[in-house]
Amino acid sequence: MAEPEAARQSTVLPYATVRLAYVACEYFNANLALVSVQPEHQAFCSRVFMYQTVSEPRSLPDLKKAVVLMELDYPAIAEKIYSHLPFLRSTAFEQRMLFDRRAAGLLKPNDGFGEPSHTAFRYETVVKSKWPIVAAS
Repeated sequence: MAEPEAARQSTVLPYATVRLAYVACEYFNANLALVSVQPEHQAFCSRVFMYQTVSEPRSLPDLKKAVVLMELDYPAIAEKIYSHLPFLRSTAFEQRMLFDRRAAGLLKPNDGFGEPSHTAFRYETVVKSKWPIVAAS
């Protein structure tokens, strides 16, 4: 969420704030990206970033406003997104510097940590636990 004054001064801020998620999707070879947004941003995320809504607005304890859960089938949409918004694309070097602690010089060679974890979790578990699914239309 951007500061209102900064958002008024910059038309690129909404795009810049989501770039890191696309860099992570590429690096971790993600199948699915999830985002929670306020209902008034839902149409923008759907139109520009091709997210699909998967829940009704829901109030959460630590948030002042309700949010909706949206998902993106990253492998199916990636090239379409990058052709439409090429600045979201990242290089392998940039991805390693952001997400590979050893490449970024944060870990020593024999620190006991292997390659970056590509651990997957069950989407259904996350969604069913907190978010009622909206039937596809």
